[in-house]
Amino acid sequence: MNARVIAVDLNAERPQRAREFGADTLIDPAKTDALEALRELTRGVGVDCVLETSGASSARIAAVRGHQDLGRLLFRRRSRRRHDNVSPDMIRRQMTIIASWTFSTVGQADCAKFIAERGINVDGIYTGR
Repeated sequence: MNARVIAVDLNAERPQRAREFGADTLIDPAKTDALEALRELTRGVGVDCVLETSGASSARIAAVRGHQDLGRLLFRRRSRRRHDNVSPDMIRRQMTIIASWTFSTVGQADCAKFIAERGINVDGIYTGR
């Protein structure tokens, strides 16, 4: 969708899958400081849009800290912990945060249209878990 995609993941299998689906840059937070890498890649500005899907507290905090002011942040999965304290990192940042369990029917239709128009192999997106 005309975005520069930076994929961050600890799972050894996912970076290659991210590359196959068009990620421009891959970051393994086990090998490098993800926040420092994001700052370097964005010349200190931070990323404009973050999609955090793991639900891990450390990933949520990193998503907020690596995010630029006035951008958008989507938490897609419920946190494993009952309370993630990301508030100190959000104060005065003017970011739009969306916490979603699922997409709206309009969002689902947009995704389906995007996939159909580009002939994306959706079987490659999903694994057994």
